[in-house]
Amino acid sequence: MKESIKVYDDFLTKEEYLPIYQYFLDSQLGYNGDGVCWWWTDGVVEQGDGLFQFTNICYAKDKLLNPIMYEVLMPVINRLKPMALHRIKANLTLNKVIQDVDPVKLLHVDSPYCYKSGNMNTGIYYVNSNDGGTYFEDGTMVESVANRFVAFPCNIKHAGVPCGDNVRRIVINFNWF
Repeated sequence: MKESIKVYDDFLTKEEYLPIYQYFLDSQLGYNGDGVCWWWTDGVVEQGDGLFQFTNICYAKDKLLNPIMYEVLMPVINRLKPMALHRIKANLTLNKVIQDVDPVKLLHVDSPYCYKSGNMNTGIYYVNSNDGGTYFEDGTMVESVANRFVAFPCNIKHAGVPCGDNVRRIVINFNWF
């Protein structure tokens, strides 16, 4: 399965990455004065699973829900060259001291369509560097490195691994055709 997991370091130029950093991490200035709003989500894999994370959905169900985030993420979208977007979602998980999890128990796919359509892709864009990462069902672990993108077929189960060396781990999940 490792050959179907593609890792791209330095996915964007420094100039393209800067607005993403500002929007998601710079609480002083933000991106043109704007910063992401995080929403408490009661559940990581599914609603009410006993875990939590903070999220912000940019695009879902054929609707643009966060135009500023969409603008900031446009360089990523342009590189993907999607025929159609399914979902774009930002995830913030806190340090594992607050919520340590077994990634094997969190393995999931991002949408029921992942099983129905063999053409959908999943991608994870890492906003900040930390010792967390993404764990895949075959045992592959991709470390969280800022400006890294990992792409894989949507039907491959994966799980977020919280960090221990930073207060937060921020990733953007993309699902597209």
